[in-house]
Parts: sequence; structure tokens; C-alpha cells
Amino acid sequence: VDLDNSIIRSPKDSSSVLLTKAQFEEFLLSKYNSAYDPALLNDPTTTRHADDYFKKPISQYWINTSHNTYLTGDQIQSKSSVQAYSLALFRGCKCLELDCWDGASSPANEKKKIAATHQPVVFHGHTFTSKISFRSILEVVQNYVQANPTGLPIILSLENHCSHPFQRTMAHDLKEVFGSNLYVPPRHPHRSKTKITRNHHLLPSPDELRGKVVIKGKRPPDAEDNKQQNQYIKSMSQAILVKVGSNDEATSDDDDDEEEEDPYEITTRRSEEKEEDNVTAVTKVAKEDSNKTKTSKKPTNNKKQKQKPPKIVRELAELTLFHGTKYKSFEKSIDEAASHMHSIGEAKISKILSSSSGSDAKNGNSSNDISHLWRRYNHNHMTRTYPAGFRVDSSNYNPTLAWAMGCQLVALNFQTPDSPLLLNDGRFRQSGNTGYVHKCPSLLLRTPSRGFSSSFISPSATFDLMMVRIQIVSGHCLPKPKAQKEGEEIDPYVVVELHDVRVGVEGKEECISDEFRTTCVKNNGFCPTWGWSKSTSSADSGGNTDTKKQKNDTARKNAKTFEVHRPEVAMILFQVVDEDLGFDDKIASAAIPVNCLREGYRSVQLFDDHCHSRTGPFQYANLLVNIEIIDGNDDIPQGDSNTKSNGSDVARQTTPPKQEKSAVALKAKKLINTPNAIMGALKDALPSMDISKGATNKEEFTPAPVTDQTPPLVPPPPPPAATIPPS
Repeated sequence: VDLDNSIIRSPKDSSSVLLTKAQFEEFLLSKYNSAYDPALLNDPTTTRHADDYFKKPISQYWINTSHNTYLTGDQIQSKSSVQAYSLALFRGCKCLELDCWDGASSPANEKKKIAATHQPVVFHGHTFTSKISFRSILEVVQNYVQANPTGLPIILSLENHCSHPFQRTMAHDLKEVFGSNLYVPPRHPHRSKTKITRNHHLLPSPDELRGKVVIKGKRPPDAEDNKQQNQYIKSMSQAILVKVGSNDEATSDDDDDEEEEDPYEITTRRSEEKEEDNVTAVTKVAKEDSNKTKTSKKPTNNKKQKQKPPKIVRELAELTLFHGTKYKSFEKSIDEAASHMHSIGEAKISKILSSSSGSDAKNGNSSNDISHLWRRYNHNHMTRTYPAGFRVDSSNYNPTLAWAMGCQLVALNFQTPDSPLLLNDGRFRQSGNTGYVHKCPSLLLRTPSRGFSSSFISPSATFDLMMVRIQIVSGHCLPKPKAQKEGEEIDPYVVVELHDVRVGVEGKEECISDEFRTTCVKNNGFCPTWGWSKSTSSADSGGNTDTKKQKNDTARKNAKTFEVHRPEVAMILFQVVDEDLGFDDKIASAAIPVNCLREGYRSVQLFDDHCHSRTGPFQYANLLVNIEIIDGNDDIPQGDSNTKSNGSDVARQTTPPKQEKSAVALKAKKLINTPNAIMGALKDALPSMDISKGATNKEEFTPAPVTDQTPPLVPPPPPPAATIPPS
């Protein structure tokens, strides 16, 4: 360490310069030292070992999903905007919702040869929200697809309230606007020569759907498909019955449940299940035919009973891949076609997981069994969850529990940048913000390639308790609220939240959260400092012991040890807030999945809450934190503002021995306020220092070699006199 020239030389070759002081300061706060593992922030298709990352069935991914995408505010009287779809797409959303209703229409004019027109609109029905054109939304999506021709598929979730003429217009607009970019599922997959078994998935992979727009809605059966599906049952009924009614008579009494059947469904039940169902169907047809024969007084003169028209026209149904069905029980839903999916509201999630309610619970399944069945269902099928109806202010629910159940489409209100949406942003920063993140192994079948298996990794048996200690050290270049250029100096403090899922006392999985808040630093947004846990610099070996103890106590108040039950779904949220009279203003935030955290002194890259970007004044906004994964058998540092979660019966984790931390990380505390002290701190640690360790990204941190006379690559830091002293 050359203190005079502020450079770090190689211990083997003193003429070789490894790093200048300015470069080390830049690295410490750069993306290469990010607490979010840089290797997980890139599109997996750009790495060498992830060629098949997006080639699994689409049901094996978490998908970035929006709820009521068209709204810009509350659910009652806010404006609907086409721009909201553009903002959601650029935020990484890949599933957009459209509530479709009848709009303006004009009758046909035969004299002027003008055809009738029907213009469907999108708005929140039965409210005062404004209306926007259905076609204009499609044009915005198509512009995005054309700008990203190799992007992963976009799902349009259609909540269809339109009458048949408007539905035909919707189908026409979808075909005309998207053209070849519209994914049209095969109409008769049951005619395929390939034998489809129980472990075969019908859902394509995201890689197969690149550049496509996929439709989610309703897909009722038509008469042609019914004839082929009922052919086997009718042949058996003819062998038993003396007289069987025609196909029209047998299928005339349609009910609402039959409209949710899939005309492209391929029966995947076992042969014995088929026989039982066929016998039941034949018996039912025989009874119905016998009753009709006895009660019918004028069988030859009666008019044909009017068939109930389908809710969805055939032109629109043929474009639909994901067919929404009503949830009854996962035991029955698992045997349905993979194109069937459920939409479950926020309130119903906890009811399903409760052992005292739900169809699965009535069948004798416990809460643990129901969550197990839900994960099994979500392996080959899709589930969409959405906020409860009482959230008229467009607030959001915590998505962690739905992710833990394996739900792919966890819909959130993108117009409200609250904590759940920030967690969603942090989750989908993985895989290059492509909108698709492969689900963790615990949510997938162990051996799906060897046949259908119901064997899952039990959360309570696999995930032992993990202890994560987070200490807030300092902040850098924190902007003013709403990125204002003028105004008073901010008084920042940091709120750190843990959002996790655990198994409760009764076996029910539940969402839990824990948090702590640092002290407030007055009038310092440039480089606020919250202290260090202990003094390790040789320069601090002497001095007032009481002063050191006071500093350590202050630092420990700005640290906390969290208990993590489900590391693969748990999230850590950092929020920087400006303390003010009355209402505190949020400044910036960042969310990181626990399984993406890196230990040591790391930089937390802060984002704008409203658009999730690091542009403008947020480009250099960072937090310097110390992250430590503590063995379950180790003692928690005394003095932390720590409160353990109650009711936990999960065993503590036995982690492998941690690698010895570099002394650079332990002695870098004087970097901000006393720049020269960092060189003294590096003297003993230099032989074991690996400055780029952990940055597994393709783009390694390799600063260009410099000589003694070469100026630093970045401007040197301001002199100590100009630095704002710590609070």
C-alpha cells in the first residue's frame, strides 16, 4: 500500500499497480459490488450455461402480472389510459388485463353500403372510471412487440363482458392488429398421432412463444367438438339402451359448468378412471332418456328445446390458449387439461390454505396437504391471483405467499408503488427484467421428466432456519423527494423489511414480515453515515473507550438479525425515507430476494419508486450495507434491534463454514470520512484480497493497469474538509 500515491501494488511485483484508491471507492459502490448477485441480473440467454432457461413449460415460471392495467388511480373514479399499458410493459410486465364491455355501435346502412360497427371499450365496469378503446390498447402492445421481436410472450387477460357482436369485433381486431404475432392454439390436438400421456404438458415454453401475444379468457366447446368427444359414450349407450335420443337431445340441456369445458382437452385419466366415468355417463343418459320417454306426452309434435347460447363466440374462443375455470378442488383440477387455469382472489388464498374451509379440506385434506396439492396443480397448470375487492384505493397485497404456492400470475396494481409492488420489481430484476423468472426447485416436481410424480420438496422439511444480519453503514448521493432539484436538505433514515412465508402452528402456511428502522441523520443526503459495528482500524486502537462504546451502540441500533424460513421466496426490502413534519416522504428503494444476497460489505443500488429506474438523480444513489449469513448455532450479536418471529417450529439451518471475510471488508469503514485511513486498513489484508470475487457476471471488474504517473480513471474524491461529517 503506497499511501503517498494512494495506490495498491501487487505483493509479488511492486511495480504492478492493482488498484488506486479512487478505483476502490468506485468499485465499493458500483454494480460489481452489488448486494444483488450480478450473475442473476442478466438475461440468462446471454450466459453460457443457461441455453435452456426459457425452454421449460410456461407453467414453471413466475410471470410479471398487472391487475386492471388500464387504471391510473383508484378503482372507482380514476382515469383509464392507454399509456398505462406502455408503462407496465416497460416496467417488465408480461401479463396485461383488459376488462372488455360493449361500447358504441352503429346499425348497417344498406343504401350507403355501410356495415354495422361495434366498438368494444375497456374500463372498470359499474364504476365512474373513464373508457378507452379496445383496439387502441392492442396497437400499443403491437408497437412494443415490433420493437422487441425476440421478446418473451405477452399474455392478454380478457375479462369479457361483451355481447356477441362486440366479441366478433374483438376477434377481428386481435387478428388484424397482431397478425402473425398472435398465437393461435391448435384447434384439434386430440387428432395428433402423438400419444399424450399423463406427464405430457400441453403448454408451450416461453422460448417457443417469443414475439407472440397469447390470449387468456374463456373457451367453451362447440357442436363439432362435442360430437367427437361424446362419440365413445354414445357408442356404449347404444349397446345398453333400446332407444337413445339424437345428439341434439343428449346435449341440449347445457348448463354453466359445461361452458367451462375445454374442447381441446385430452383425457389424461387412468383407464380405470375412464371406465368408471363412462359407466356413470351411460347410466345418466339411460335415466334421462327413460324419464323423457315417460313424461313426454307429444314426442313427435314438440318443438326442439332451445339451446342455451354460449357466452363466448367461436371466433374469439379459437384464439384463446388459457381457459379460465371455476375452482372447486385441486384434486379434481389436477386431472384437467393443462390449458385450464384458475383465478383466485386475495381473500380466497387464505381460505383455501385454511383447514376449516375449501373443497379440498372437506375431502379430509389438511392445510399442509392443500398447499401440497396447489403446488402440484401449479406444476402443469396456471393460477392467477388478484387483489381483493375492498382495495378500492388500488393498494396491493403481499405477493410472497402466492409465489410460495407456485402461482405464476400474481397480479398487482402497477399504479401504486407500495411495498408489494416494490417486492415484485425486485423479484423480476432477475433474468434481465424479462418478466419471466424460473420458479425455485421446491415448487417443482422432483422428477417430471420420468413421468408424473406427486413428490415435492416439503418446505417445512427442507428449509431450515436461516439467520441474516443486515447493517446499514452509509448512504451516497441520495436525491430529494420526487427527484426535486431544489428544496431543503433531507433527513434520511432507512427502513429494512423482511417478507417471508412460514408454516404456522396448525400447519397452515402464512405470510410474515419483520422490519427495523435506522436512526435519522439530519441535513445530510450526500453521504449520511449510520456507524460501524466495531472499530478494527489500528488508528482507533487508542482514544476514549466511552466514545468507542457509544459509536458501537449506535451502529448496533442500525442493524438487525432476521429469521428467514423460506429463503427461496423471501424478500428483503430497503427503503430510504425523508423524515418530515407530519408525513415522511419516500425517496428511493430496492428489493432483493434472500437467495440472491451476497455477504460482506455491499452496495444496494436504489431505484425510483414510481418507474423503477436509475436514471437522472437516482443514477448514483446507493446504500453501503454489511450482510452476514449467520449459522443457526451461532449467537446473535447482542445489541441488534432484533425481534425473532414467534411460533416457529422450524429447525435451525446447519450452514457450511463461511469463507473467511476479507479484511478489506472489515476495515473499509474509514473510506467515506477519512479517505487516507483506507490505505492503512488494506496493508495487512492485501495478500488475501480478491477484489472481484463474487462478480460472476460476464462483465468482470478489471480496471486498466496504471503506473505511478498515470492519473486515476475517475476523478479523485473531494478533500476531507469538503466532506460532510457524520451525524
